[in-house]
Amino acid sequence: PEEGFDDIYVLKAVPEVKPRTISFSGDTYQELKGDDGQVTYKAPHWYDVNGDMQIEPGLMLPERNRPVAYVQGSTIKLKAKFRAKGFNWQNNGVHVRAKINGTLDLPDTYCVMAADGYLTLPETPLDQPLDPTVKFYSAQGDNSFNIAWEFYTDYIGNDPNWKSAGTTKHTVYVVKAAPVTTMRQESLFNIACKTADGKSGSSTDQQIVDAVFTEFEDREVYKVEPSKGMSQTTPMSYDHVSSSSSDFSSAILISTGLGRCGNWANLFKDVLKVHGLTTVQKLDILPDDTSLGETFEIALYNAFHVRNGYQAFSSSIAPIIIPDLFVRVWDPLDPWNPLAKSGIEAQGNTEPASLFLNHSFNAFGGRIYDPSYGYKSSANGGDLNLSILEWETQSLQGVGVEYFVGQFLQHPAQHGLWFAKANAAATKETRESSP
Repeated sequence: PEEGFDDIYVLKAVPEVKPRTISFSGDTYQELKGDDGQVTYKAPHWYDVNGDMQIEPGLMLPERNRPVAYVQGSTIKLKAKFRAKGFNWQNNGVHVRAKINGTLDLPDTYCVMAADGYLTLPETPLDQPLDPTVKFYSAQGDNSFNIAWEFYTDYIGNDPNWKSAGTTKHTVYVVKAAPVTTMRQESLFNIACKTADGKSGSSTDQQIVDAVFTEFEDREVYKVEPSKGMSQTTPMSYDHVSSSSSDFSSAILISTGLGRCGNWANLFKDVLKVHGLTTVQKLDILPDDTSLGETFEIALYNAFHVRNGYQAFSSSIAPIIIPDLFVRVWDPLDPWNPLAKSGIEAQGNTEPASLFLNHSFNAFGGRIYDPSYGYKSSANGGDLNLSILEWETQSLQGVGVEYFVGQFLQHPAQHGLWFAKANAAATKETRESSP
């Protein structure tokens, strides 16, 4: 105070509004699940318990920041609850609006106190629809779905005095078309959207398929860190030994991180179903004895006769045979003792198994997509048979059998592998399994 004056100071609280919960909805909203398929990511999707605007689910449950998904070109709706202090908001209410990534707007909406003591933003659609583009927003990455909240309680002249209510960051997946699968595991949406990010709604199915397959080509496919949008540090693995289950679904691969060729083929197919694609095939191929000119049984009999010097198997010790695909690389110098060598790397596995009863991969537009090994064939003019021949040249060493023969006269029981025929470039050594 200046000398001779008695100044009066009035302390006035600074108005403050912060979001407590945020819920997403809308006509194309997709409610996602954790990769185990057990945890459903229900609203509210963002929940800050202690008001510090930091989501710490491990420290203070039920804090969370859950992902959501939408179809491109559709409109998001938001609902929220806010903490408020520093003004008589109980009587006057508060105006709230938001700007999302500089392109989408939540309109100025009047919020009043609900019975639970929080300001409530009713379910409100954004002013603009999402762009007609596949998008991937990661809450913890540089490309988050940022909602910059604002509020006002008073005016500067005739204009509202808008103040910041903080910024929240979210994981949002935007797919090309309505998913045609009931699976909602987050990793399916994560792979689908991060690989096709930026593809327009007018992109062809071929462009989407090729974009998604880029995730498989380097043989490092990652699950997502739950609710964070970021990839885990260890890729999923093609494992023919540990993954001995007869469950070849993509769900078991996403849940455990381990899978055989059938799991990987179903994963690629299901990721594309997230974008609404239904025309990607899963093919199962087997060794084909046609190129031998006789059945595997007869070929083995003749080969045994030459090798062992006796002409017939006793009916009581008829050989048990299991036709096999010998995937590269094998040394078949001695066809009765083929040696497996270091071969083709697979997903998350530099030394995968190389002997199989069958193999599963995908086909689209006449091309072969082998997600287990990250291999994609040439277009081959849309001719699937040519693409299979190309796959054989790339991946198949040959065909043969695993055999079991009981004791016969002076000959002891035998078990082993027989490499019947090396792959020939112009001849198919495989056939499709019957449906």
